[in-house]
Amino acid sequence: MVEACKGTDLKKKDVLVELDHTANKDGIVPAMQEPPIFTVAPTQDYINGSRTNWFGRSVDRQSRKQYITAIRDTLHKMTSMNLLALVNFNGTIICWKMEIEGMYSDELFEAFQSAIIDQDLGPLKRIMSPEYFEFVQGWLAFSYGIGA
Repeated sequence: MVEACKGTDLKKKDVLVELDHTANKDGIVPAMQEPPIFTVAPTQDYINGSRTNWFGRSVDRQSRKQYITAIRDTLHKMTSMNLLALVNFNGTIICWKMEIEGMYSDELFEAFQSAIIDQDLGPLKRIMSPEYFEFVQGWLAFSYGIGA
């Protein structure tokens, strides 16, 4: 998500995550792979109709209208602790307001932005337990070469 917002004026609240929980022809569920495969895109692209290819396939106009209504309704219920997701469960698409114990907070998102973009680990260190920070620091070093 940090990468999707990098170089834009988009904030966490302006994007949604597309999670596909439907097995492909090889029996692989993209959202359950290691690492998971997902799409992060501007929410407005869904609402204004410019994004018509969801989950790698075309969505018919009537269904898209229903999903857009669900996205709009869910957006009004969002807080700084939520992440908006569009989830495909075997062809049934739902809009989901995700929240897991502060995991999606604006503060945490901005701390990861500081770490990945500015290579400043201070904000993450201030909000994480020492044990969890050590784990995240190792992941950042491995994934992005930060602090290595």
